[in-house]
Amino acid sequence: MVKRVVGTGGDTVACCGTDGRMTVNGRAVEEPYLRGDGPASPIGFTVSVPDGKLFLLGDERRNSVDSRSHLQEAGRGTVPAGSVSARLDAVAWPLGGVLERPRSFAALPGGISEPGPIRPVLASVTLGAVLILGGAAWGPLAGLAARRRAAARRGAAADA
Repeated sequence: MVKRVVGTGGDTVACCGTDGRMTVNGRAVEEPYLRGDGPASPIGFTVSVPDGKLFLLGDERRNSVDSRSHLQEAGRGTVPAGSVSARLDAVAWPLGGVLERPRSFAALPGGISEPGPIRPVLASVTLGAVLILGGAAWGPLAGLAARRRAAARRGAAADA
């Protein structure tokens, strides 16, 4: 499951203001990655995130099963920070490339983390694919070349 961390311990996450935007600690957050028009969430909410917890939202807010789906539970939809096991830096398919860090979260406590070593990883994967495909093609191409040389030798021997 891939979700966006929009609130950490001590934050108050709310949606939606009169302009339809989500706020974190009273500051409206610009979310250019959201698809479609309309508010940042089809349901309104206000959550105070306890220390050591996170509030998570999916980018497809109309259909996402995220922290909002658990607002009526004891933790108000928050998730233990230790439950997050990875960070998404790129989209492989459909081709999306390296993801930009939304600058709207930069002013919030904790700011924006730096991306991992995604460019060297992509370069390594590309090189590996080229080597694998080249190795796979080597056998058939070498066999074809050997058959052509053998045919050329037979033709030269027949002419002699």
